[in-house]
Amino acid sequence: MMATVRATAAYSWPEAAQRFIDAEYLRLEARREALLQELAVLPETPRHQQSGRLGFAIMSFMQPRTEGRIEAEIGIDLHGFHRVDAIVLVPVDAPQADFEGPGFGFPLRFRVLAETADGWKVVLAADKAPFLSPGGLPVWIPCGLTLRAIRIEVLDSRRHGTSFSAVALGEAMVLQGNVNLTSRLGPGAVRTSESFESLKVWSRENLIDGQSLLGPPVGAERSPTLGYHSAIGDRQDEAKWVQVDLGETVAIDEIRLIGATGTQFPGRPGFGFPVRFKIELSDQAETILDRTQSDFENPAANPVVAVAHGRRARFVRLTATKLWERAENFMFSLGELQVYAGDRNVAVGKAVSAFDTYGPTRAWRAEALTDGFSGERRLADWPDWLRGLSRRREALAELALVEAAVAERQRHFAGVVRGAGATTAVLALGAATFLFVRLRRARRRESDRLRRQVASDLHDEIGSNLGTIALLAEMARTSPASPATDLETIRSLANETAEAMREIASLALRPSRNGREFVDRLHAVATRLLRGIEWRFEAGAAIRLPSLDVQRH
Repeated sequence: MMATVRATAAYSWPEAAQRFIDAEYLRLEARREALLQELAVLPETPRHQQSGRLGFAIMSFMQPRTEGRIEAEIGIDLHGFHRVDAIVLVPVDAPQADFEGPGFGFPLRFRVLAETADGWKVVLAADKAPFLSPGGLPVWIPCGLTLRAIRIEVLDSRRHGTSFSAVALGEAMVLQGNVNLTSRLGPGAVRTSESFESLKVWSRENLIDGQSLLGPPVGAERSPTLGYHSAIGDRQDEAKWVQVDLGETVAIDEIRLIGATGTQFPGRPGFGFPVRFKIELSDQAETILDRTQSDFENPAANPVVAVAHGRRARFVRLTATKLWERAENFMFSLGELQVYAGDRNVAVGKAVSAFDTYGPTRAWRAEALTDGFSGERRLADWPDWLRGLSRRREALAELALVEAAVAERQRHFAGVVRGAGATTAVLALGAATFLFVRLRRARRRESDRLRRQVASDLHDEIGSNLGTIALLAEMARTSPASPATDLETIRSLANETAEAMREIASLALRPSRNGREFVDRLHAVATRLLRGIEWRFEAGAAIRLPSLDVQRH
């Protein structure tokens, strides 16, 4: 997973606007980028390595429990006091009809306690809010105490469907440096208030068998080899062995066998792991682990631990007494053999000899058994790897919440934008309506004022002209000395009066629509009034239309 950084120009305008004005959205975006960058350097979620031994479980099938809740207690005795750095709870992958994927049955509410010399102390209290399902990633619980036992108190179980509840764990690890103390414990170290025992699939003992969905701790570096592969044989009971020479006698605490992954059989993890085997130390062939009497459940790539309790030896030999069936033939292979003295693998780079080897490819070779790789990736130490995976789980959970919050703020902002758009449209329509009404009222007031002016003009000019005509007519009737001159005057006044009436009517009924039309009307008036006189008419290129009152004048 890689972090992504976008330039400002790459944002759509709504997102760019939101980033500019929404401080909380900007904070969430920054947090998301930080989480993506952190996830890019954390250990990757391991490839599924769940074996046939799933883990520990308590299941309720329509039993009369209170609201389907399962309460339980799980205790692990460490057989003496040990300085403990962390406790790690590993989920289980057991697909059910109502639950698919890893995290099945992980306790919903629980507490983890440690028994110290001063009594029991709580190291994790997850008993208030429901604990988010971890999926396929572990839960790292820092400890830093000297203790002799741990206890997990399950207060509430996870429900699957309407009629089924379960509590399940794949593994409970107690870490001291790079050592898982629980892998060194024998039968009887685990006690539970109850347990669903089903052959080897479900059992309380599976809590400390070292097998889970995680596999071995690995880094990012790819392996140049696949590991060790014996020659292929025709008989399954043919014995084959490999031996590591440590170069000197060493006090050995434990030996770890890491299963291989065959490229021809990628769907079969634990490729070639011997069905029956034993581990011996030094030339005296002191056996520290004997699994030759019954078939060993294939562990996938999970480390299989043989405890040596400080025995001193130079040579470590693994002998397969029952080979793995490959494809109508038989062989055994192994990704890596580790020998721990204290907290250090002293087998890295040491010489390896074998009964026989697989010849066709150099990807399989004896010296690859101690090259520090699992057959897929470079092997790492438990603490950093498990802590990193637990942090990945937390970061992924936080990232999901942050992305949900980002999406919610985007939806909210989009709604605000849509609402603002609708509000703006309504306001614009209202403003347009207001302006229209205001202009219409102004126009009406102007028309009313024009009518009053027209009435005044009619009274003043037309009335005056008609009065003059009446006076001249009376004078012509009583004094017929110059009737021709009087009649000409009367005719001229009547024509002027008719023109004035037409202009006033035209202004009232059909006012000029623009400045150009008003100029044309002025030109026509000048032409009529200035007949017989030399004159010149000038007007600007663009004249604004004056008010009706100015036009009237």
